[in-house]
Amino acid sequence: MTVPAPPFTPTPVSPRLTESSNDVGMIGDGSTVGSRSRSRWRRVRWPIIVLGTLVLLGVVVVFARPPASHTDRRFDPNSPEPQGSKAIIQVLSRQGVHITQATSVTDAMRAAKAGTTLAVLDDGTMSAADRDALLKSPADLVLVEPGGDLINGATDGKVAVEQPWITVSEVRTANCDDVDAQAAGSITTRESGFIVDSGVTACFPEPGYAEYNSFVTLRSDDRTVTAIADGTLMTNGSVAHEGNAALGLRALGKHEELVWLYRFDADPQATAENRSGGVMPEQTPTVLLFLVALTVVIALWQGRRLGRLVSEELPVVVRASEATIGRGRLYRRTQARGHAAAGLRAASADRMATRLGLPRSAGPNQLVDACVRATGRTTQDITESLYGPPPADDGALLELARHLDRIESEVYHQ
Repeated sequence: MTVPAPPFTPTPVSPRLTESSNDVGMIGDGSTVGSRSRSRWRRVRWPIIVLGTLVLLGVVVVFARPPASHTDRRFDPNSPEPQGSKAIIQVLSRQGVHITQATSVTDAMRAAKAGTTLAVLDDGTMSAADRDALLKSPADLVLVEPGGDLINGATDGKVAVEQPWITVSEVRTANCDDVDAQAAGSITTRESGFIVDSGVTACFPEPGYAEYNSFVTLRSDDRTVTAIADGTLMTNGSVAHEGNAALGLRALGKHEELVWLYRFDADPQATAENRSGGVMPEQTPTVLLFLVALTVVIALWQGRRLGRLVSEELPVVVRASEATIGRGRLYRRTQARGHAAAGLRAASADRMATRLGLPRSAGPNQLVDACVRATGRTTQDITESLYGPPPADDGALLELARHLDRIESEVYHQ
């Protein structure tokens, strides 16, 4: 007998596939170009957002931070290195002196007014035009390691610089009537010093050569000019020696305003290279370190991903009883009595705790006490049943299951 075939019924096309003009062209797996594009965007949008955020954060951190201290420059007021002058600058600030840092004569002349102190440190690279402009300042001058032209111009030729020939640091005492020098008492220096004419107060002469002095001061044109032969006494590495700090603080702190002129970069290209330490930008190491850290984070993040969860219909329906029997057979085959006993105990404990109204946060002691009250059994009996050692053989496992069943029945029939 031939059974006739059922009539063919065409499968209706899903409206979802025709709603959008972008979903054009079916692909072999039943998807469309539009659906695939949306799926890819959903997969990559969070990595793109996170990566963009981190990059933007890195740019803000690198370029919004204050410029780093030029720690390789001598007399740098922001540098904690031995050649820097951060220590004496901080002490002056705490004493109420307002300090203006200048890196050009133009900036210094704009800030240095009458009644202020202008400290010029190591003018070796200053141009003649800048030097002439500086000498017109009405502020009191403190010249640290000045060149011959600067000190001659500032003192009308009354002070000359002696070329240094000392190779080691030596201690010199004041030996003058200047109150600042007397307060310092003694200083350390490596310079021979200044040769002065009459009318100039000279202090800290070289032992055996009284004509060479490390500290001179005179009043000229309604301002005071002070010269210090060796600026090392103002650096972090030497400021604590002898009376170096006292002399530096008293010479620089006479007024409430101090202009600190310590750099003379005439060539703009040289200025950029000195600030960066080379042809690479100053932020290059920080950016590279940030990119390395970002790469590691992304690698760890993506490396741990196992892909999206995909729901799939099971080919067959497995009954719960069959799954339980299958697990039991596996336990029996591997002789995993401890795992089987732990499963029995955990299930019994969970059911009895629910029956007794205990919260999920209840501990073993609370459960044991509640079972003792409900069944009248001893604490040792309940504890060994629920938390005892694993059974030694199959018979002990079977006995444990029966004992747990009896305890659970007593709890339910209390």
